[in-house]
Amino acid sequence: MCNTMNPNYRNLGRLMGYFLILAVSLSGLGQAIAGNDSKPRGHSSVWRIDEGYVDAHGVFIYYKSFGCGPPLLVLHGGPGASHDYLLPHLVPLARRNRLVFIDERGGGKSPKLENPAQYTVETMVEDIEAVYQNRPDANYDPNSDGNFAWDVYREMWGSHGEFVIDGNMTSVEYADRVTSIKVPTLITVGDHDECDPSLARDMNALIPGSKLVVFPKSGHMTFVDQPDLFIEAVQSFLSAGR
Repeated sequence: MCNTMNPNYRNLGRLMGYFLILAVSLSGLGQAIAGNDSKPRGHSSVWRIDEGYVDAHGVFIYYKSFGCGPPLLVLHGGPGASHDYLLPHLVPLARRNRLVFIDERGGGKSPKLENPAQYTVETMVEDIEAVYQNRPDANYDPNSDGNFAWDVYREMWGSHGEFVIDGNMTSVEYADRVTSIKVPTLITVGDHDECDPSLARDMNALIPGSKLVVFPKSGHMTFVDQPDLFIEAVQSFLSAGR
């Protein structure tokens, strides 16, 4: 890491992946997971939840999916958290999109790994790509060790928490690559977010054509503090791209 880099940019690449959630709409994801909308024919008020495991290069990744419409993949933060804290707050998005939640390796209902060095951003990206490309094994059901995997969190961030990074995430520095993002991008942040809103503004300036929404009277969990504004912002962004 270059010590002469702007302090905001220095952590920008690391923080953007764990800012809050990363939600991406992908046309092929619906074919990879369950294929069809989860709203049963003739039952307009009932939504079926599809859940299971994807074998991602020998690592089982838990997923949960429901909703109707183009698929929307939702990634939790941490690292080491699970998808649980995103629910029920994001449920209204299921009316227009098929939501797909996962528990990243080692977190939530995804099994622990014997070698903690395998908790890296690069391997987690590979896991996500595997979820896109494989059908799940819904019969595999290992025991969960809790909703927040502190071992994953410490291994990736390091022993000093999120503001002094000395864990596996030291290998991640994407600030100089952010300008290469060409897909429509929505950046959300609370005006009182612990991840300073200036970081979101930097991301917005660096990603061509990106849209930034700053939620008033909101901290890090914008979808909890301003649920109506959050759902409206996401739905408006997705509708504009169709």
